[in-house]
Amino acid sequence: MEPGEYVHIGLSKSLIELLSSVHNVPSELILDISTDGAVADNHSTKSYWPIQIRVINVPNTLPIIIGLYLGKEKPSDSSELFQYVADEFKVIEEKGGINFQNKLISVKFNCFIGDAPARAYVLKHVGHTSYNACSKCKIVGQYRYRRMCFLGVNHCQRTNEEYNARGDKKHHRTGESPLSLLKINPVSNVPFDYMHLVLLGVMKKLFHAWIEGKFSGFQKLTAEQIEELDRRLKSLDEWCPSEFARRPDAVSSFAKYKATQFRHFLLYAGPCVLLNILPDYVYTHFILLHTSIRILATPSPTKAQLIYAKHALNLFVNKAPEIYGKDFMSFNIHGLVHLVDDVKRLGPLDSHSAFCYENKMPEIHKSVRTHYRPLQQFLRRTQEKNMYYKTRNIRSSNSICAYAPHTKGPLPLGYLEECIQYTKITSENFLWSTERKDRNCLLKDNSVCLIENIILVNGIYHLIVRRYNKIEKMYKYNIPSQPCTDFFKCSDLMPELVSVPFYSVLQKCYRMPAVNFGQLIEENIQYIVPLLHEN
Repeated sequence: MEPGEYVHIGLSKSLIELLSSVHNVPSELILDISTDGAVADNHSTKSYWPIQIRVINVPNTLPIIIGLYLGKEKPSDSSELFQYVADEFKVIEEKGGINFQNKLISVKFNCFIGDAPARAYVLKHVGHTSYNACSKCKIVGQYRYRRMCFLGVNHCQRTNEEYNARGDKKHHRTGESPLSLLKINPVSNVPFDYMHLVLLGVMKKLFHAWIEGKFSGFQKLTAEQIEELDRRLKSLDEWCPSEFARRPDAVSSFAKYKATQFRHFLLYAGPCVLLNILPDYVYTHFILLHTSIRILATPSPTKAQLIYAKHALNLFVNKAPEIYGKDFMSFNIHGLVHLVDDVKRLGPLDSHSAFCYENKMPEIHKSVRTHYRPLQQFLRRTQEKNMYYKTRNIRSSNSICAYAPHTKGPLPLGYLEECIQYTKITSENFLWSTERKDRNCLLKDNSVCLIENIILVNGIYHLIVRRYNKIEKMYKYNIPSQPCTDFFKCSDLMPELVSVPFYSVLQKCYRMPAVNFGQLIEENIQYIVPLLHEN
């Protein structure tokens, strides 16, 4: 495949190997597909372009690499890169599906996931710095301050039918998108990936404004304010739950932040550490983004919450040039206005984000040990280890395990000491323990609790907890809420020990102390927020 080389592992083969480890095989497989470039190694001029799929209607399924391209440049025509996948999908459709254990399992594609350059490459439209860059609406950019700016929120929306006709010559490039051969709708089923757009895009841009004063409308924070912000983030290190792979770093090094660190700041730490540092109107503007993305990241947002998120994101975009200047208004800022529609069609943000596909990239590098015939090495490692066809659903999704038995208590009055006590307990996605960083939870009765002990009584796990007596919403704004999206300001931790069954837990929480310029505002106050992501 010019100008590099390509190895095709196979769509049918990969799906059949996947199904061999699935307990309940559905009658139809629904797939997401993704591609993106990654440098082969630090000393190479070549890049990998893996084609990955994920079966979204089989629980806990990881992405599968079904094809891999390597070259100094990607193929000039994306149809070449997807040719083998498109040809194989056509054969599958003609046969009525793939044959697994003498049954035909139908296959269809749901959506394509990628960052802005990957979407432009696959959809064959102009890049995100062009005047007519948006694939979802007909906004026309304005070239100002030596960059393309996208202003406003009310623009004519594109439709799938119109897009497939490719009549907008200022937007489309020559040729048909390979997604049409996979029967993926180009507008409704090519979402804006929030990992790149919101976390690595909008959040990094906000940090550029706050820390560096990069944009014309906003004066950067003072050295004292930045030092205080660093101190607050550093103080969260011992409170940060185990589900966070990366601990908070100093904001002065934000240029090196990974997407997970921006996610930590946006969804959890930001409202606490920015309080009384940003001017009130700038802080309120940030809260619009924070609350909206928390709503869109929750598994089941209500209709009222989605209406709020749409309004709040539009308001964020409209107010941004007043606060930061028109040169702040990049394509990523504009993309916020389309997120709610993507969530309505395709589900919560993480269900169509690039996180899981990015996590597969290191496996390519680990499979290639030398520079000699790297694609053949990758293929051989894949065949040897079968690494890309493993799923997590071998373990029951309801599995609960407790660890580290002890006899130290505490126990409520009247409890038999014959119960087995533990310091840690895990469900499929989260870890709770009696350690500071993992000991907070939200119960189904909306109680916010601190875990003091974990016990097993008559075959049922219980948490020994103390409840917070005073629970307030952190924000005074009129935001439609449900417990998992709320941000709590808690105080008055009651001394009574209470036993609650583990199945009464609704969500694990992140607890943060209320700190202002190095001093506790009030030792009794804690900010507590439910976790929205898994480890």
